[in-house]
Amino acid sequence: MHPVHIVDQITHAPLDISTRAGLGGTSSAWGGLCVPYDPIDFVERPWVSIPEWPITYGDVSRWHAEAGRFLDCGTIFEDAGSTSAETDDLDTRQLGRLARTFALGTAHRRTLAASRQVTVCLGTQALGIVCDPTGGHVIGVDVSSAHGAKRVLARRVVLAAGGLRTTQMLLALARAWPRHFAAGRAPLGKYYMGHLTGEIATLVFRDPRRAIGFLYDCDAEGRWAQRRLKISPQHQTAKQLLNIAFTLRAPPLNDYRHGDGALSSLVLLTSFPLIAKIFHSERMQESIFTRKREDVINHLRNIVCRPASTIRGISTLARLRREKIPIVAANASGRYSIRYHAEQLPNPDSRAYLENDASKLVVDFRYHPEDFNSVVHSHELLDDALRTAGIGHLEYHTNLGRPVDAVRALASDGYHQIGTTRMSSDPLSGVVDPDCCVHGLSNLYVASASTFPTSGSANPTLPIVTMALRLADHICATISRDAISASLPASKSLAPEPTTGAVF
Repeated sequence: MHPVHIVDQITHAPLDISTRAGLGGTSSAWGGLCVPYDPIDFVERPWVSIPEWPITYGDVSRWHAEAGRFLDCGTIFEDAGSTSAETDDLDTRQLGRLARTFALGTAHRRTLAASRQVTVCLGTQALGIVCDPTGGHVIGVDVSSAHGAKRVLARRVVLAAGGLRTTQMLLALARAWPRHFAAGRAPLGKYYMGHLTGEIATLVFRDPRRAIGFLYDCDAEGRWAQRRLKISPQHQTAKQLLNIAFTLRAPPLNDYRHGDGALSSLVLLTSFPLIAKIFHSERMQESIFTRKREDVINHLRNIVCRPASTIRGISTLARLRREKIPIVAANASGRYSIRYHAEQLPNPDSRAYLENDASKLVVDFRYHPEDFNSVVHSHELLDDALRTAGIGHLEYHTNLGRPVDAVRALASDGYHQIGTTRMSSDPLSGVVDPDCCVHGLSNLYVASASTFPTSGSANPTLPIVTMALRLADHICATISRDAISASLPASKSLAPEPTTGAVF
């Protein structure tokens, strides 16, 4: 594959950090969070200024439960139960669920090994897409391994190499066959998106007990979930905001005002850098350099004033750590850092492209000023809603400067590679059709977040699996139709040829 040049390495992570090659792909570095896209993501939003999805929420939501079973995270992603924090401005029904096994290659390895319909070629790299002499039909994929180069012939090809690598292969195909992708007018490689994430404020509950409904909870089957705070669709529309979700996290570690002896114990342990590294926490490591002497005294006071509570809290934090759950537990002060996960505006100037000599993929990932403004305005609306309902309020982390500057400084992605092969009904405004088939090539498909026209407020893992299931159903239906057209039994058509069903 071509080498990759990232224009801005502050806003975009290096690919050796953000992606993984191998069975299961980047799921080996995935945190396990499973969240669906929202209905508002699929409808026309004039302030997003780009054609909406060519499919509906209903086309996708019918696959949510099956995707949840595949990821082993549970099948219920919405809980209408009261949290005593619901207002007209806020929607608190959505649940973010955690998969019980993060590395999907490990989870499904035995199933793949036992399958008679799937051949997995480990240690093999896809190099390029091969068309017939007319360029009108894909006939296979060139691959390489330790045994040398080989051409794998196939009736249908599905690209699932991650957002950027999939885009890279299609850009190379566009170089070889310029008439495809609307003769270069399609937005292949453009509208590259991810998300904005970070913490710029603390949510202070007036009644600390109200926070309980927004902490991680474990169900009877051992699956963890956390309720999310969302700006309601009506108010997103009225204020022309991008989608965003808020979740509770542990308060800033050096802020002793949380009054929690267990958290204070954790903070003081970070005096030993090796312990901070064990927890793999940037927040803990940063606290080593920002702690003041008076903070240490106040943290010690939290520990000794409530010894029984401190012991129980340490046990809870240990369990969360053991279960690989973010370390956030109830505290008596009702103070929690509020983490945002926000949509990025589709921007044609944010893109990936091949250099003129096609020797290198250039990744020019960009945020738009409206991305930052929308996050700040959403915090303001959240604060107003909490105050009006008497639930609590936000306190901004003043050490980060102005909120908009803090959001801008925290903005970085490269993990969620969305939008560069976007879906559309019109070949001029997208790369794949509503069935994820590349426009103009009836047997080439893409299974990737790169087909999503917008990024929403959800991390893309569950939506990727949802869309992959939908694509698989479409391909099976296509195979059956082809078999009927050829007057062949469908069961015979579904039996793979030696190269059919290969995964590499």
